[in-house]
Amino acid sequence: MPVLSVNNVVVGEAGGFAEFIVRLDAPLTKSISVLCSALSVLPALPTYGIASDRDNPDFEATVTTLVFAAGETQKVVRVPIIDDT
Repeated sequence: MPVLSVNNVVVGEAGGFAEFIVRLDAPLTKSISVLCSALSVLPALPTYGIASDRDNPDFEATVTTLVFAAGETQKVVRVPIIDDT
């Protein structure tokens, strides 16, 4: 069974977008499709006095399907950053 990994990304709001690299641990002999999403789903936690930015996220929700052709091991997902500073 293939194993996927995604790198960590740190981007300032003025960066415009974040690029995540999605990797397969080994090349496959046939194509594979992977559904990827970046969504702001943090719940509000008023009990602890922690505010959530779910109504004012720092990035645009992104949903995409990556298709790894036979032999491919890397794809890039771009997530637009919202510059509201």
